[in-house]
Amino acid sequence: MMFKGSYVAIVTPLSDNGDVDFKKFVELLHFQKEGGSAGVVVCGTTGESPTVSVPNQLKLFEVAVKELKPTGLQVIAGTGSNNTAKTVEMTKKAKEIGVDGALIVTPYYNKPNFAGIFAHYAEIDKVGLPLILYNIPGRTGVNINPESIQKLCESYSNIKAVKASNGDLDQILETCSRLSGSDVSVLSGDDGITLPIMSVGGVGVVSVLANVAPKIMSTLVNGYLEGKLQESMQLAQSIHKMCTLTLTLGPNPVPVKALMNQVGIKVGEPLLPLVALGKEDTNMIHQEYLKLQEKYPDFL
Repeated sequence: MMFKGSYVAIVTPLSDNGDVDFKKFVELLHFQKEGGSAGVVVCGTTGESPTVSVPNQLKLFEVAVKELKPTGLQVIAGTGSNNTAKTVEMTKKAKEIGVDGALIVTPYYNKPNFAGIFAHYAEIDKVGLPLILYNIPGRTGVNINPESIQKLCESYSNIKAVKASNGDLDQILETCSRLSGSDVSVLSGDDGITLPIMSVGGVGVVSVLANVAPKIMSTLVNGYLEGKLQESMQLAQSIHKMCTLTLTLGPNPVPVKALMNQVGIKVGEPLLPLVALGKEDTNMIHQEYLKLQEKYPDFL
């Protein structure tokens, strides 16, 4: 399987005036290397892809490739959108830059039927870059069911992974079952249920929490893959509340950016229309982080 392990859905750091802070971005990339991540997803949902300008997205891809290629970490470019032509063009440019793959979100807002989704992926597949199919109905309004995922993966050989962010373990289990024996991996798109997803056939995660705790996420995922079930279970239980808070206190990446700023990893505020997390909620998630830090001082 091409995509396996703990990947970070990396935030896009911003300066006080709202510009992308590329110097800080380099620091974040190397923090992931030190934390044992398998790779980074640049300009996914957590990276604020809908509001980061195209020139900045391409530069972020370039910086990530330059910094991480020599280290062996994979770089996945978030090139998906609800515009097929734009997605194809962005994926072509990402391929030219030298990324290892592209994260392709299900088209959102225009809510295509399966025929439209099928045609959408058919055009992107022609680019010839490994793809991660990104199913996140809470954001897109469209859920790709397991049978349809199987048909897409069988039809388009460049689809090498599925990022499962639909929160439905029954559907994810069926997806894993249908893809069993293929070279297509299933990755959790929800930190809090990474271990359950791996227990039914998943082989990794695209993690939000890894922005502040890459060692915990890589240890959890790699430990499970190596058969260290008890250690992975304890880690999953310990981080569950933190995972819940990062996804419920505000729209992603608002909570994780607030936490990063609070613990000294200055990444700025999110781009409008997202706004910074309030003080009370920021304190709540910070207190949970401190509990985790006390329990796992070697990881945080």
